[in-house]
Amino acid sequence: MRGAGPNYNILSFARFGIEKIDVQFGTASRPGQKNEEKRENSKRHGVCDLQEQTTRNGTLPMFASAFLGLTLILGLGASAPAQMIPISYTAPDRTAVDSIKAGNHDCPHCMLAGANLDNTCVKNGNLEGADFSHVHAVLMCMSYANFTNVSFRDANLSGANLAHADLTNADFTGATLSITSFKGTDLTKTKGLTQAQLDSACSDKDTKVPTGLKAHICT
Repeated sequence: MRGAGPNYNILSFARFGIEKIDVQFGTASRPGQKNEEKRENSKRHGVCDLQEQTTRNGTLPMFASAFLGLTLILGLGASAPAQMIPISYTAPDRTAVDSIKAGNHDCPHCMLAGANLDNTCVKNGNLEGADFSHVHAVLMCMSYANFTNVSFRDANLSGANLAHADLTNADFTGATLSITSFKGTDLTKTKGLTQAQLDSACSDKDTKVPTGLKAHICT
């Protein structure tokens, strides 16, 4: 049996403009109050994009965010197809590498990029146009050889002997030249040489360097 309480009837509430009474929670609402509450909630929680549902921090429910994200990705894909970036990798010519390691000094236009040629020798050899980029050639004997138009980009030539070598148009960009010997070598027509590289290398009074650079004389 419900406890005794004030006996109000619906008509008596009409005078106060009350439209709805919530018996369970004891609340009452006036005409237009619901719309006002919606507008207030929209200000606090953000604009509703999916059946007027938002979380308290103004974000859409997880499934809605995923749906919109997928739609955006598909839309971008349709309007601007993704450009595939080709990845090129050139391995050294194993036959050429093995030939040098076997003692052959001539290897013009050989693809040697990335090879390990430590302690090998190509003295007096012809290696015109060969690709020595990223080569590891520590202590390699390279004196008096023809390296015209050779790329030594990012190669490690530490301790290598390039004395009296022909380095016309040779590219030394990014190469490591620690204690590399350029004694008697003409470097005036090389590319990519920096003062820092020459400071770490070894030259003599007969070494010629590009204008603006200074040779490091080793005794």
